[in-house]
Amino acid sequence: MNKAQVSFWKIDNKFDERTFFVNSVILFLIQLVVAFIYTFTYFALDKIWIPLALFVGIIMLLPIVYFNFVITSKRIWDITGVKNLSIILTIVLFIILGICLYIFPIAFFISYFLLLILPGNRYE
Repeated sequence: MNKAQVSFWKIDNKFDERTFFVNSVILFLIQLVVAFIYTFTYFALDKIWIPLALFVGIIMLLPIVYFNFVITSKRIWDITGVKNLSIILTIVLFIILGICLYIFPIAFFISYFLLLILPGNRYE
């Protein structure tokens, strides 16, 4: 498949290490911009607007989580070679990282590092 035809919105192709890294950096920069905008508006608003700011923050967070899910699934698909297994493993990874976020926060960096260094399935 041509790289220009690969969609960022759906799980349609595998990501190699470099593509995963570039997309992760882009997504991280978007997260920083959103966090800055959200933090600025949260503290600039009156107390009566705080629930609305929280709602908008959650709405802004959903696409970021979705895009993170898509690029992680594409990378795990490259590692395992099986699309459905990659989706299941990504769901399990997100659940484990959600639990470990407060107990063992370094788990996020370990999983990200492993996704970067593990070789993909080159024999297809």
